[in-house]
Amino acid sequence: MIRRPPRSTLFPYTTLFRSRRSIVLFILGLILNSKYNLGCELSEMRILGVLQRFAVTYFVVATLQLLSERPGDVYQFECWAPLRDFIPYWYQWVFMGIIVATHVSITFYLPIPGCPTGYLGPGGLHDNSSFVNCTGGAAGFIDRLVLGQNHMYKTQSFKNLYDTTLAYDPEGILGYLTSIFVGFLGLQAGKILTMFPLYSARVKRWLFWAFVTGAIGATLCKLSENTGWIPINKNLWSLSFALVTSSMAFTMLTLCYLLVDVYHIVSGAPFYFVGMNSILIYVGQEVTSSTFPWNFPVSQTHFSQLCMDLWGTTLWVIISVWLYYCNFFLAV
Repeated sequence: MIRRPPRSTLFPYTTLFRSRRSIVLFILGLILNSKYNLGCELSEMRILGVLQRFAVTYFVVATLQLLSERPGDVYQFECWAPLRDFIPYWYQWVFMGIIVATHVSITFYLPIPGCPTGYLGPGGLHDNSSFVNCTGGAAGFIDRLVLGQNHMYKTQSFKNLYDTTLAYDPEGILGYLTSIFVGFLGLQAGKILTMFPLYSARVKRWLFWAFVTGAIGATLCKLSENTGWIPINKNLWSLSFALVTSSMAFTMLTLCYLLVDVYHIVSGAPFYFVGMNSILIYVGQEVTSSTFPWNFPVSQTHFSQLCMDLWGTTLWVIISVWLYYCNFFLAV
């Protein structure tokens, strides 16, 4: 009989592995950022980004789970076994509650010089130019204070629309808190998958979380665009945005699980080809997005740009299929 090493023995090695993965992702993100930094001037280098956020989110959530990991499904015969994906991990939820409360408190109560407390707008021309230098509210203020404008994203989507002059990073520091919460909800979905073998038990629980997160998110935004308590805002990664997108993720996970694994209506292709080399495809797309044959001049209409994006995506799907049948897989 092969004995499982005690958790105290495994902890240093698994922590080291998670640290290595997070460091590699963060460095890859910095390398990709240098693509948009002509001359690779370190004084102008953007520090944060998508992969950097993945790195931090993964490290926090994985470490939190590792600290409470148990060998096997040890609670399956307890009277509260139907809730064993939740009750034994109550302190994880307390920690996530602190993270969410911290995000909301900073967003709505942090004093910002020259700006109203709780401002969530883009600044500039917004609201008749009432808050020109308040871009991003607390989130933007923290990034400019900690990172400095030179190390932030400089081509935000609302810059031309509102004529903003202050930098704002959509992958900024404050948004890491809600990203960690979303990652934790993904961990919850994984716990359900590993602890409950019956497909009906999995589906019921995923749909339950889809309903709970969606209902809370809808309540926070009052089902409106801008007048809710916490509007849905992707650039800010607001709490309502995190909850509503998590609800969509739980729903899509359930749908794909039923179609692919339960009823075998579809095989999962071509998505699993891309998923087997996800980091390679992401980095490749970032590097080649402005090069031929992934990109070439077309008319500046929404339809033409949509077709160009679909073309670039199709090329990478084809490449992922080829890599799959070449048995080539790259992971970090």
